Amino acid sequence: ADSGREIWRQQIESRFEDTLGGPGPRATPTLVDNGLFVLGASGDLMRLDPKTGDIVWQMDLKKAAERDPPTWGFCSSPLVTKSTVIVHAGGAGTKGTLAFDVAAGELKWSVASGDHSYSSPQMSIVDGEPLILMLSNRGVELLDPETGHMHLNYEWKHDGYRDLQPQVINGDMILLPTGMGSGTRCIRITKSGDQYSAEEVWTSRDLKPDFNDFVVFENHAYGFD
Repeated sequence: ADSGREIWRQQIESRFEDTLGGPGPRATPTLVDNGLFVLGASGDLMRLDPKTGDIVWQMDLKKAAERDPPTWGFCSSPLVTKSTVIVHAGGAGTKGTLAFDVAAGELKWSVASGDHSYSSPQMSIVDGEPLILMLSNRGVELLDPETGHMHLNYEWKHDGYRDLQPQVINGDMILLPTGMGSGTRCIRITKSGDQYSAEEVWTSRDLKPDFNDFVVFENHAYGFD
């Protein structure tokens, strides 16, 4: 950081390119304790040693999710929570969102999700509970971070892509940003025992955030239309 001198470089033989995004990875690396977790557009999920760049383990999402890369490649920024690293892959059946063991890279659990998304799994507090929010073309899922148990599958299908992050408002409402054609929806989450449910509060096409995350400040949402 002081000089800009390169300390290490890690490379694999892979190249992914699409018309809009160009070549290269799309996901943001995640640094947690002694692990640097990275995902390439072709599906190479790796844990690196952040001091040396050595590969601790490597997993191929094409095999784990049993699918080819989507049009824009695998782009989920890894979410690390305790002993688990979680990414969205969009495979068929229960191969939508996958969780791998932080230490060894073994698959711990996987659940159904939409078949494409430019969003990433997100840890949030909803009604006092830590849950993973995953926004995809089929809607939003609320998942238990330890087991992957789906507490809620709120369906709001969108023909295009969703690539922004949901935002929790006041603990029990979630804003679901969607681009052209659908706009933004606010849902309210209620919990009865272990059961979660959601109701639509409002939907507006006056704010259609397509590729830039919006900001919530003092009960207003600001973003590009």
